[in-house]
Amino acid sequence: MKLSANNLNNSKLLTHICQGGKLLFMKRFLVILVLIFSFQIPSFADDIRDFQIEGMSIGDSALDYFSEEMINSNIGKTSYKSKKFYHVGIEDSTKFEMYNVVQLHFKKNDNKFIIHSISGNSRMEIKSCLNRQKEIYEEISELFTDIKKYDAGKRKHPSDESGKSFTYDMYFQFKSKDVIVVSCYDWSEKMSAADKLLIAIDTKEFNDFLNNEAHK
Repeated sequence: MKLSANNLNNSKLLTHICQGGKLLFMKRFLVILVLIFSFQIPSFADDIRDFQIEGMSIGDSALDYFSEEMINSNIGKTSYKSKKFYHVGIEDSTKFEMYNVVQLHFKKNDNKFIIHSISGNSRMEIKSCLNRQKEIYEEISELFTDIKKYDAGKRKHPSDESGKSFTYDMYFQFKSKDVIVVSCYDWSEKMSAADKLLIAIDTKEFNDFLNNEAHK
């Protein structure tokens, strides 16, 4: 439940906003979401499926954005013990405007490639990431006073057997039980991966999978 917002074109982003009584609120809402953590959202959204990362939302078919060949050629390795879901990581500098990498999760054997989780990754040194994460947490808390929120703090990442890689995770749960996750990844030298800020939009089903099946 994806982030760099440098050099964004505010005037272009504000074209997502419709005229109406909530215009002033929505301007502030959109600017906060985009400038702080690079979300895209249509006006008057009240469902997590209205949130977008690089124009994509959970529930969409990835075939609307990528060829089947591109999807299959970018399937990534996971540490999941359950094979119910798998992920595809796409790095496409010509298509993406805000993220270094976009990661999508699909159900096994789903030939429609329905997106159950979408995340945006931006490389960021861990100290800067934690500062940015705190800003995001405060802004979402201010905007959505009726959603559940949880700061999981620092945890060991299960992919690193040395126990020296950590994540810092914050969760926002909607009434639908779908979630937004804002995470910082602090990788050990062994993992040969860049520290990053990640924001993810997850369906309830995928979030339940992560909590109850993926690593058990």
